[in-house]
Amino acid sequence: MNKYIFLLDMDAYFASVEEISKPYLVNKPFIVSQLTKRAIVSTANYVARKYGIKSAMPTYKAKQLCEELIIVNPNYCLYEYYHDDIINFIKAKYTNNIEVVSIDECYIDVTDLVHSKTEAYNLAKKIQNDIKTNIKLSCSIGISTTKFLAKMASKLQKPFGISTLYKNEVKDKIFSLPVGELFLLGKSTAAMLKNNNILYIKDIVEGDKKKLKSLLSNYNYFIDNLNAKGENALTYEESPAKSISNAYTFLNDTNDIDEIKSVIKYECRKIVSRMNETEKFKTISIRIKMDKERSYTRSITITPTNSFDELFANALFLFQNNFENKLIRLIGVAVSNFC
Repeated sequence: MNKYIFLLDMDAYFASVEEISKPYLVNKPFIVSQLTKRAIVSTANYVARKYGIKSAMPTYKAKQLCEELIIVNPNYCLYEYYHDDIINFIKAKYTNNIEVVSIDECYIDVTDLVHSKTEAYNLAKKIQNDIKTNIKLSCSIGISTTKFLAKMASKLQKPFGISTLYKNEVKDKIFSLPVGELFLLGKSTAAMLKNNNILYIKDIVEGDKKKLKSLLSNYNYFIDNLNAKGENALTYEESPAKSISNAYTFLNDTNDIDEIKSVIKYECRKIVSRMNETEKFKTISIRIKMDKERSYTRSITITPTNSFDELFANALFLFQNNFENKLIRLIGVAVSNFC
């Protein structure tokens, strides 16, 4: 039996949340970004995108493209609130089979809810409309039998789109896309492939196998996924362990110190809010992830405490003593060794 996997991707998520809390921003060009010299654009609303403003662009450059651009400082607590609202809404009305990927994306396994491609499409449309009606946020949904292809499908029609990408549709729908559009293919690898005249996704599938293997270490991974042989099992939240953690995946990789500090502070507040008043921890850990393959964890043991100030100070100490000024994709904070 084929699986039916959705990838739900919120449209311009940070900006859309800001428009709910600040209605005066609607129909005006704005970005969500730190107000620092090295800041980058976290999200641009669709009005700002008409000026050529994109995520991960330096904020000063975005301002040059649009003089009337409004810069909104990120509110991570608010984004997390709406994220939880969306996930809880789907779980309450549809299914618990959800794998949260990031603050604005999740996979949903709807295999038990549908019996055909038509039913899968109709269910996606219903979920999409329900989120728009009840939470006032727009999302796009990709549908396939594997996680990889569902992710690729989710980018085909945005905003507020629904796209399928089944095995028999791969050639017609994505072979003509630039090679850089391939999910999990890094920018430097895409540039290297282009330098070798591998310009489109079809070139990976139809090109010289020996040459491609010499250039692309995970060649077989991409070929398998493009043939719908990729992973289709979701990773669900584990049962509560003897630790409390919170992690945040940035919409765009960043080395903006102020943005990272803001996220660490938010994570520490959330951890303390989840603890009982009598609980105290002795070990504080941070996790820093640069990309899919590079991540590390650092820990420190202190006198037992449940203080936010001590947690934040030590988490910040760990970060500052291990940060290599490289782009970060994820930052996480955890407490353990309770007493």
